[in-house]
Amino acid sequence: MSRQFKDNDRVVCEVKLRMREVPPEFRNVGGRDVFTIEDNGVARQKTVRLDFDKLPDPSPDIMQQAIEQLRKAPDFSHDIPNGDVLTLVEKTKKAIIAATTMTLRNRYIELSVAGGRIVDTDGLISADGRSAKLRMTYAELVAVILDAQARKGRKFFVTVAY
Repeated sequence: MSRQFKDNDRVVCEVKLRMREVPPEFRNVGGRDVFTIEDNGVARQKTVRLDFDKLPDPSPDIMQQAIEQLRKAPDFSHDIPNGDVLTLVEKTKKAIIAATTMTLRNRYIELSVAGGRIVDTDGLISADGRSAKLRMTYAELVAVILDAQARKGRKFFVTVAY
């Protein structure tokens, strides 16, 4: 189920998935298990994990696409060495990240896991103890996606008793 609504001054896009196993589209991202649901050895408990460290680095693809677009431009000089083009694209990427960070600095994204009783999490547990959430600013999200150092060791887990 998904819905969009306004909550005070923010627009919310909410997507709810009901699952006992990880859907194929979440199972293998860039050849890695980024999102898992695991038995943890305790009866009627599962641990849901989101491992940002396993996200593939999209930077090479982004840079390659930017270079291809630059080379298609009618006023682009084709005798510019690839190294110089890569430097330009890298600076452009940093500028885009900075602009995105400034534009969305007060906005955030939340990922919630709901179930029976939350046993353990590194996120925030709701008052009723039945859901946990990870809250990130868009700046953090952009950094996690584009910066391998920001991804390193970054995880979100929730253990649910059902």
